[in-house]
Amino acid sequence: MGNLFSRQPFSVRHQAGFTTVALVCFFLLYLPIATLVVFAFNAGTSVAVWEGASLRWFVAAWNNERIVDATLRSMTIAPIAAGVATAVATMAALAMTRTEPYRGMSLKYAFINQPLMVPEIVTAVALLVVFSRIKVWTGYSGLGYLILAHTAFCIPFAFLPIRARLETCLLYTSDAADD
Repeated sequence: MGNLFSRQPFSVRHQAGFTTVALVCFFLLYLPIATLVVFAFNAGTSVAVWEGASLRWFVAAWNNERIVDATLRSMTIAPIAAGVATAVATMAALAMTRTEPYRGMSLKYAFINQPLMVPEIVTAVALLVVFSRIKVWTGYSGLGYLILAHTAFCIPFAFLPIRARLETCLLYTSDAADD
């Protein structure tokens, strides 16, 4: 009976074939990306036939005003949306970890994390519908809507790790206070 309780804890890494299966999975996940990178340097117009190495497509993108404009817009929106989402998620995580549990807390938690449960395309279309209606009502057509939509999309992704870290810190602080 003593041997039953002295066994090592279960670890998937010690299962036969785990390394092989993991390597095959990583290979299959990254193969399409590697193929895309290789064919980005293809001189031809076909994605099925290699016609030599070239920077043709990169030059074409660089000279396309719409692609350059979209890239610059993305480089403007992304840091602002990420910063605002991180600040809002930090405030929400602080509010949910530094207070005693109360009625409705789990509803707030579910509301913040709901976009993680729904496919991204559904969330994106829903945000598009909401902000397009607001745009029609207000007549505003600046970058503010894009920043607000991206911020709303990013908040759950920032909230979970921040909240987990705050809960871990709270756990260690309460353990130290008990000693």
